[in-house]
Amino acid sequence: MKKNRIIVCFLLVFIMMAAIGCQKKEEKKLPTMGVTEGNTYTNDFINLTVDIPEGWSQASEEERLQETFLSEMSDITAQEDVCIMKLTSEDQMGTVLCKVHPMKKDLYTTEKEYVESICDLIETIYDDHVGEVEEGTFADLKCASLKANKQSLKYQNYSVMVDDYIVEIEASYIENEANTKGVQDIFDSVTFNNEK
Repeated sequence: MKKNRIIVCFLLVFIMMAAIGCQKKEEKKLPTMGVTEGNTYTNDFINLTVDIPEGWSQASEEERLQETFLSEMSDITAQEDVCIMKLTSEDQMGTVLCKVHPMKKDLYTTEKEYVESICDLIETIYDDHVGEVEEGTFADLKCASLKANKQSLKYQNYSVMVDDYIVEIEASYIENEANTKGVQDIFDSVTFNNEK
C-alpha cells in the first residue's frame, strides 16, 4: 500500500509538472508602426497620439523601417530600437522622430539615466553646445529632456517610460519660424492615453 502511495505521488508531481510546462508562455509585446489617418498619427502599442501640423508629413512605413535598419516589420523581434514615427517639414530641414527602445534595466532604470547615456553622442555632434539633462513632465508623463544647439541647428529630446520601454521623441531642425512652430505644435499635441 505504501508503494502505491509513493507511485501515486510521483504520478501527481509528474502530471503537475507536465501541465505547468504546457502552459503558454506570455509572448513579449512588440512595437508596432502605428497608423496615420489624415493629420493624426496613433500608435496603440504605446497609446500615443500626435497631430501632424500643416506643412509636415509622415514618412512611409518603409522609410521608418530603413531609419531603424530593418527591411520588414517581421524583423522587429531582434531589434533594439524601432523608429515608429518620422515627421518631416515641408522644406526637409526639420525632422521629428519617435523611437521605442526596450528598457535595459541593467544599464539604466530611469528616463534621466537613459538620456544621460546618449549625451556623449550628442555632444560630439553639437560641439559641446548641449544643455543639462532635466527631469520634468512631457505629455503629462515623467520625462527626462535634453536640448542642444549648434548655430542654427536645434535638437530637442524627450524620453518617457511606458511599460518596459523608453519612448524617445526627438526633433532636429534648422531654426526658422516655420520649423520652430511646427516642432512646438508637434510636441504640444503629443498625448499618451494610459488608460488600457
